[in-house]
Amino acid sequence: MAVEMSGMDDVIRRLEAMRSRMGNLMPVLEVALADTTALIDDSFEHGADPAGSPWAVLAPSTERKRRGTAPYKKLVDTGMLRRSVHGRADARSMIFGVHEGIGIFHQYGTTRMPQRRFLPIVGSVGSTQLDRQGAAGIHWSAVRAMIVQYIRTGVVS
Repeated sequence: MAVEMSGMDDVIRRLEAMRSRMGNLMPVLEVALADTTALIDDSFEHGADPAGSPWAVLAPSTERKRRGTAPYKKLVDTGMLRRSVHGRADARSMIFGVHEGIGIFHQYGTTRMPQRRFLPIVGSVGSTQLDRQGAAGIHWSAVRAMIVQYIRTGVVS
């Protein structure tokens, strides 16, 4: 008894195309990076962390310094931190962050300053994870879906 299979050439070709796309995710990661930096910018615009929780109120001493400088947005005194948001994507990963050194103090807080997260990550310095709550969680789920779609079809959306 013999079994003959046909049509495998198309399956093999599609699997090889998916393997090739898995080796170079840059097209989809560049789109994901643009979406991630937009999410970060939204934090500055709305004064809330990427999950949607409002940032802590300003200390009374800071409020006194800011009187007469309306409208004042938290973390946007000079705009340097907001403008320093950057990132890059390559074939296998994407990296995002800020060039301004003060960013770490706002992202994680200090003993004298409350945490005001603007990057869509949680955890402590050196032990971070993707923020899976609120808008940030929706964002990372969409990024995952974009990557899967790209691997399967080669389409970036």
